[in-house]
Amino acid sequence: VLLDTMYELPSTKGVSKVVIDESVIKGESEPLLIYENTENQAAGAE
Repeated sequence: VLLDTMYELPSTKGVSKVVIDESVIKGESEPLLIYENTENQAAGAE
């Protein structure tokens, strides 16, 4: 089920989480990729 995600994730920039639910396991949808918000983190550091 997660084979594609396992190989694609390391080369995907900025992903902080991958959400897997029942529909992903059933093959009805793709995993949801949650990206880190680097703009807000940089602005908050100032």
